[in-house]
Amino acid sequence: MDNLNFINLKENATHGDFILPFSIYKGTLSPSFPSIATHWHEEIEVIIVLDGSCDYRVDLNSFVINKGDILIVGPQKIHSFTSILDKTMTWASFVFNINMLKSYDTDGALLKYIAPILNHEHELPIIIQDNIECYKKIFNAKIGRASCRERVFWVVGV
Repeated sequence: MDNLNFINLKENATHGDFILPFSIYKGTLSPSFPSIATHWHEEIEVIIVLDGSCDYRVDLNSFVINKGDILIVGPQKIHSFTSILDKTMTWASFVFNINMLKSYDTDGALLKYIAPILNHEHELPIIIQDNIECYKKIFNAKIGRASCRERVFWVVGV
């Protein structure tokens, strides 16, 4: 893809603000709203499929995502959703600027985990499914008294 076409696909939405540079969204693909147009943004997007399934594209990769799948879309990755026939798919997404994870002081976490992503030296996984060992660890992780799954469902109003 040439540079001009890439630039034209950039999403113009602002996700959050200077103080809290993230947004949480919930949406549903249906026969009356069958797709999310191809786009990209500077932020990372973490998508949790709450119900149903759809075709999902990241760059040149296409695959079906299903209820419970977690997708991680890195910065500047071209992506889109398309419904499968008359099926619906409901998702929640958390869109944030990775700079939000930086600290003013250089520390081990920044050097080991964040800097390689910022410098495009490490690719984030695209999809995490329930047959992968870390899946249960992610959803069962305790944040205060609630699990990650409970917090996600509470935040998006499920």
